[in-house]
Amino acid sequence: MECFERGLITMEDTGGIELRFGNAAALVQMVELIGKREGFGRLLSEGSHHAAKMIGRGTDAFLTHAKGQEMPMHEPRMKYGMSVGYAVSPTGADHVHNFHDNSIDTDEAMATYWPFGILEPLKFDDLGPAKMRLAATALPWYTLCNALGHCYFVFTSFDQSRLVELVRAITGWDTSLHELLKVGERAYTMARAFNAREGFTVADDILSPRFFEPFRDGPSVGNAPPRAQFERARALLYQMMGWDERGIPTAWKLHELGIGWVADELRHRGVIPQEEIWNT
Repeated sequence: MECFERGLITMEDTGGIELRFGNAAALVQMVELIGKREGFGRLLSEGSHHAAKMIGRGTDAFLTHAKGQEMPMHEPRMKYGMSVGYAVSPTGADHVHNFHDNSIDTDEAMATYWPFGILEPLKFDDLGPAKMRLAATALPWYTLCNALGHCYFVFTSFDQSRLVELVRAITGWDTSLHELLKVGERAYTMARAFNAREGFTVADDILSPRFFEPFRDGPSVGNAPPRAQFERARALLYQMMGWDERGIPTAWKLHELGIGWVADELRHRGVIPQEEIWNT
C-alpha cells in the first residue's frame, strides 16, 4: 500500500485493485488473492522481500524484514536489544526466540533472569555489554522454550525451577537449569552453523534500512537504534555467543556444546579454517 501511494506500484500491477491505506475492501481482496495465489497475490504470496526483488523500482526501500522474514508487531525502534535479536536470528525477524526490552526495565521483570545471575534492570534503548550479556542468555533460553512447546505467556507465571521440574516429570530426565540452557544454546548454534554452511554472512545479520530511521512523530519520536551502536552490540554478542567476527560459530564453541561433528562439517566445507590445535 505504501509503494502504491508512492507510485511505485500501479493498478496495472495489482489487476485494478486500488491498494491505498484505509481501503479495507482492497486489503481483504488481496489477502484472498494471496491465499489462492492468483493475480498480484501470487507475487505477494512469496513474501515482501521476494516481491520487491521482482518488482524493482526502488520498492525495497520500504521493506520491513530481517533475512526475508516480515517483522512481527514488535518495533525494533522501541526495543533496541530486540533489534539485534532480530538481526542475528537464524530465521530472521522472530520475536519468539528473542527478548523484549520493555520486559527487563524493572526489578520485578528482571526476576525472570535472576537464576542466570542477571540482576539489574536495563533501559529499552541500552545497547551496551550488559544488554548483550542478557541477549546471550535469553536467545538460547527462549529457543529451548520453543523446542519444548512452552507458551511464552505462561512462562511469566512461574520461574525456571518450575520448568525444570516439568521437564523432569514429563520425560524422566534428571536434568538441571544449566543443562536445559545448553540445550537451547546448542539448537540456536546449530541453526547458525547451518546458515553459515549455506552461505549466510554478517551482511545477512542486519535490519531493513527503515529501522535505523527515527520516528518522525508520536510518543516514540526520535527513537531508532543508532547504526554504529547496533553494529558494536552485534559484534559483542558474536563474541559472547562464541562466534567469530563473521557471526559463524567457532570450532571451540561447537566442541564445548558437544557437537564437534558440526565443526568437522564446517571445516570440510571450508567455512571455518583448519586449526592447528586439532592436529596435535
